[in-house]
Amino acid sequence: MEQEVKLLVVLWTFLGLTTVTVGLRCYVRLAIAKSFGVDDWFMVIGYGLFASLVAVLVVSIHYGLGKHALDLESYQQINAAKYLIIGELIYIIDSGFIKISVGLLLLRLAVVPIHRYILHASIYILALWTTVTFLIVAFQCRPLSLAWNPASGTGTCMAAISITRLGYAFSALDIGSDFLYAFLPVAMLWNIQMTWKLKFSICIVLSFGIFASVATIVRLKYLIALTDEADVLFAICITQMWTIIEVGIGMVAGSIATLRPLLRKMNITGLGSSDQYTRESNYKSQELGYIKQSKLNTQSSTTKVAANLGQDNDSQELIWGEDRDIHKRVDVSISRTQ
Repeated sequence: MEQEVKLLVVLWTFLGLTTVTVGLRCYVRLAIAKSFGVDDWFMVIGYGLFASLVAVLVVSIHYGLGKHALDLESYQQINAAKYLIIGELIYIIDSGFIKISVGLLLLRLAVVPIHRYILHASIYILALWTTVTFLIVAFQCRPLSLAWNPASGTGTCMAAISITRLGYAFSALDIGSDFLYAFLPVAMLWNIQMTWKLKFSICIVLSFGIFASVATIVRLKYLIALTDEADVLFAICITQMWTIIEVGIGMVAGSIATLRPLLRKMNITGLGSSDQYTRESNYKSQELGYIKQSKLNTQSSTTKVAANLGQDNDSQELIWGEDRDIHKRVDVSISRTQ
């Protein structure tokens, strides 16, 4: 199979996957949770940028991306390179929006100050480094048209190896943020009052982004193609393939993390609270990133139990959400059965 055909398959596959998952995310947040937040807006913008990236790469393929320079006319090489560079600029911004969306989602869940400080710092660093990287790539040539058509006039361009090193640095930040956002939920859930089964399921869902870092690591291997100036359109095609996989997985993983309310509605096993809490009280769902719109009330009930006579017992349920350290307390009075 030709390289450009493989890239097209990857493009349309991940456009379909992201459309479904981001669409379901919007449905959950708007129709079920009624809590559409800033993290959702960032993901929606990220999806729009991703769709634009797919469109730009399709045009680049039309002109010759994935083919050898000897098989292309001069105007094809120029146009393919132009849309490829436009795609690179979109990728940089898109990647930043998706990572920040995940950081904002975790920020809605964080209750411990140190976790919130870490997340705030990571979001600021991502925003700053994304902006700096975008500006460097946008001004790699003066004028930028020299980047895809060296004969278009006079000016200067950065060395190809410098752009490659910038790509390594940007990918390193991507990998670091992926690992941070994958493992921080473990620390966030460590002392939360919920069943281990529920903790495990939430950690797994929130850690799906680790697969995006795997794609980023693989992509690093092919960034050296940027130094192959003689046949760059052919050499860089596989890099673009892993770029789409990286961004697509990040977007799918970030959206799946918000679908727990939909899975609960479908009675998917293992995504609810403990049965004990459900029996003891009018249960208020723990959801990823929000508290459902109803008033918290302290309830008391009296239960007669044949065992454990003469003991008083308090049961606490932690409601984990954006309103931070909110607890729902259920007082259970146990009396002797006559």
